[in-house]
Amino acid sequence: MSSAPAQVRNVSDTACGPRISAQRSRGAPNALFRDPYAEKLGARRGGEMAGALPQGLIHAWAWVARTYLFDEFLQKKLRMGRT
Repeated sequence: MSSAPAQVRNVSDTACGPRISAQRSRGAPNALFRDPYAEKLGARRGGEMAGALPQGLIHAWAWVARTYLFDEFLQKKLRMGRT
């Protein structure tokens, strides 16, 4: 794969990395969360970028953990009435 498809083109590309992690973990029976929109929101582009990295998706677990913890934080704030 050439390096051109893997280049970050704009700020919205930075959201594609977490989407590929979410899309790939979606089918796992022990998944921490399910993102039914991951594929539509950039998993393909995230896969292109991750495929061009020397280590690929070896650190995908970090995106899954970050997404889960951030969602928990937001839900707690919403329950407390703070946004």
